[in-house]
Amino acid sequence: MKKFLICVVAIASLFAADACTGVYVGRAASEDGTTMICRTVDDWSMAFWHFGTVVPHKVSDPAIVYRGYHGFERAWPKETYRYVCTPRARQFRSGRFASLAMNEKGVAITGTVTAWPKHSLINGDPFVKTGATEESVPEYLIACSASAREAVDNLTAIMRENGNAEGNIYMFADQREAWYVETYSGHEWCAVRMPEDRMAAFGNEYMLGEIDPKADGVLVSPGLYALIERTGSAVKGTGGRIHLAASCGARLIDFSNMRTWWGRRFFAPGSVGEYSTDVRHEAFFRPSKKVSKADVFAFFRSRYEGTDLCPETSHLDYIKFVGTENQENEHVLSVRSDVPAEFAVTSWTAFGPADHSVFFPIPSALDRFEPEFGTDSPDGAEWGAKNEFSAANAIRRLATLARIDRERYGNGVRAYWRELETRYLREWPEVQAKAFAAGDRLKTAAILSDYSRSCQREVDKAAKGLFGDLVQYMVTDIRTVRWHPSADGYGIEPIPVNPPFRPVHCDR
Repeated sequence: MKKFLICVVAIASLFAADACTGVYVGRAASEDGTTMICRTVDDWSMAFWHFGTVVPHKVSDPAIVYRGYHGFERAWPKETYRYVCTPRARQFRSGRFASLAMNEKGVAITGTVTAWPKHSLINGDPFVKTGATEESVPEYLIACSASAREAVDNLTAIMRENGNAEGNIYMFADQREAWYVETYSGHEWCAVRMPEDRMAAFGNEYMLGEIDPKADGVLVSPGLYALIERTGSAVKGTGGRIHLAASCGARLIDFSNMRTWWGRRFFAPGSVGEYSTDVRHEAFFRPSKKVSKADVFAFFRSRYEGTDLCPETSHLDYIKFVGTENQENEHVLSVRSDVPAEFAVTSWTAFGPADHSVFFPIPSALDRFEPEFGTDSPDGAEWGAKNEFSAANAIRRLATLARIDRERYGNGVRAYWRELETRYLREWPEVQAKAFAAGDRLKTAAILSDYSRSCQREVDKAAKGLFGDLVQYMVTDIRTVRWHPSADGYGIEPIPVNPPFRPVHCDR
């Protein structure tokens, strides 16, 4: 494990990158028959927070230019689609980072999981500073892509014409199919159609292996293999073909590969043995059972439980686990194939660290967010941790207290959120059934939106109420004062220790 500490310090110093975890579940592998593309949005700062926004369908002058924070510029098409996304608050002055996105055409996008390419590859095809980045491109793509495949085409056109600024992994899904894209250098990439009967779970590393570039469902940039050969980066797999992850990616490190291993261990117990840094895993695998949304929620909260890597048992504070405290936003984008496209996507979203937060449904047809979830911060406002209005920041503030003592403070918070979340999971299919039985598009959208916004109001109220409850509990917690004068005044006697925190003042 010493090697891991050295590697993660090196990465933190070389890359200003997010450290997300990605999950894909094909429709034939999911419990409810939906396609799921999912991600945790992690960052080095634990103060960042996100909000939600609904952008309307627009027809405008094609000369209008979309501008990213780091110099990316590209003309909008004349027509852009209605979409919902969850950008980062403006006060952090780091750009949009749309996080999750879903549009009226039934397209869902999560972008990105950062991955680090070999230096030799970048030296041969340098990154373009004003090219495609996680900050800007996902929102551009959701506005102008009518299908998952078109999102692939639009992304690769951007890489060809604008260049690429980062190593990233994107996932796109619609009612027909789902695509996975890895970007390796200034202009080179590979995309594959993801299998419906399998899933994937991975950390910050490239996952594609020996790919047949002429196979159905495979797209490869024209210069990728030539770049690999020219730069001496080629690594052959057991089948004799160039192995893309081994050829294009930085060496395996615990920071990333441990989460990839854990994804196998979590969803397909028995398919892998004990963790080893140098064992590379294939991108897609069969889960041991049909995967539910609650299963993905649990994975996003997981901390290598049941192994000697769990921080509660190992006491190693430098291990990167999935349910880390620097999660900003987590989402499970679920795409149905049996309803009209504008209602096809539901994002089950948690704001703040998932372990001390709650997933609730946001439909692609949402009319608007409640102010506490939907209001951006003023540019140049006070540092985010001081913002008490934002629901996302209220959840993060609560999580900060809860993790001080996971047993005495955190258990009560987690139990409260899980009970609420279980109710949302139970009620949402009933709400959808009622909405689709309404027989009118506007009524359907209204029913779905009203329920989502009722969840938003409930979550905001609960987060702020729980915070006050927990602060009061902490003020009166007397674990360190074990004795007091006896009732008759003739000596001292032990004080019963306060029981673990149980929220009592949050009306639902």
